[in-house]
Amino acid sequence: AATSGLHYLTKDEAFSELCPEDIVLERIGLILIRERRLFPAGYVLEKRSERLLDSSDEKDDKILRKKNKALYMRDEIIPTILFLLYVNYDNVKFLSVKDEDESAVKGVRWLSKALDCQDPPGIALLGKCYCNAYPVNDYKKSSELFEKAIEMGYAPAYVGLSDLYWDGLGLDKDRRKALSLLKIAAKKRVGEAAFMLGNLFFKGELLEKNEKAAFLLYKTVAGDKNTEGSIRDKASCNLGYMYEHGITVKKNFKEAFKWYERADSVDTAYCNCAKLYQKGFRSLYGDDSVSRYEKAIDMGSARAMYNRALIYIRGDRGSQDLEEALSLLNKAVLADFPYAKLLMAVAYEAGFMVEQDSDKARALMKELYDAGYEIDDEDYYLECASEDMILQADYLPNQMYPEYDLIKTGALSLTFEEE
Repeated sequence: AATSGLHYLTKDEAFSELCPEDIVLERIGLILIRERRLFPAGYVLEKRSERLLDSSDEKDDKILRKKNKALYMRDEIIPTILFLLYVNYDNVKFLSVKDEDESAVKGVRWLSKALDCQDPPGIALLGKCYCNAYPVNDYKKSSELFEKAIEMGYAPAYVGLSDLYWDGLGLDKDRRKALSLLKIAAKKRVGEAAFMLGNLFFKGELLEKNEKAAFLLYKTVAGDKNTEGSIRDKASCNLGYMYEHGITVKKNFKEAFKWYERADSVDTAYCNCAKLYQKGFRSLYGDDSVSRYEKAIDMGSARAMYNRALIYIRGDRGSQDLEEALSLLNKAVLADFPYAKLLMAVAYEAGFMVEQDSDKARALMKELYDAGYEIDDEDYYLECASEDMILQADYLPNQMYPEYDLIKTGALSLTFEEE
């Protein structure tokens, strides 16, 4: 330990402010304390409003544990710690796990002990597992777990229960009930609920359309350090979109870019930044559209795959590369991205980038119809399919998070740049 520079926390080091993203590290640190192992001091932070985690005085240590063992040792979160370790089994070398399926079973088995420990966050997390097929779906059980966590005063569980009512999973579908639960959670300062209400206000879904209310909710969530980082990032992304398009505020690309930059865990934000560059915005980085698209692609954005493929097809940022374009479009097709399927249908009919194959073109069109899409003037796309049609296909525009408008069923068409 001395040669590796590892040491136990001092009292001063223990009192550090916790960011939401550090909670996993803190919890792993707590189990290391429980196991009396050595660890890097920076990996263990004091959780808000709680007493310090380590005492250098053995006598004091015994007194403190006797006075409040649960608070000192945090026994009630041990099931959650072990669950998180199993979720990340591929990075935790001392776990004996064959594959992801076994890690899910063992992780949930540990997390189930949160019920015995009466740990509301752990109980709510178990509810999330059972409504996300980890390892199996059991929506009825999920709803019971969320309700139990709510009874114990854990406000974020309202969001999980709201989701079940919204989609009618294990419960009768009741979107009004789902909305009322979101409102309760938002009043209790649950950032995720406030963000979801912002989306409903923005779209005018179940609530009267109110873009100003949406803006204020997004701004509140984006600036709330007690809200999970990924939710803050989603709110920041939507603020960027509103500044970009001048919705309730003066249009300001620089301000839009600032908010997109803050949303560094959201693929939509990277994709939006790239499109902002294509619209003529220039930052200190110059034209950084390609690297932004590629970052979004790494995060799984089908819109980024589509737009990056068009750059390759046109050779807009270098030489034309049809092989790379085809690879990206095929990935987007596998992700069921409707615009990629429509463009590839045109490509197969025209014999551009691929061998001409009308059967494959019509099969892709059928997939879109079967999924509920209505193709504007299908005959036009297949009868007029050509290389020029693909070369003139326009980039997809920027989106709010989540990118519902690009994947919702209904009328589907490509747009084209003017000659």
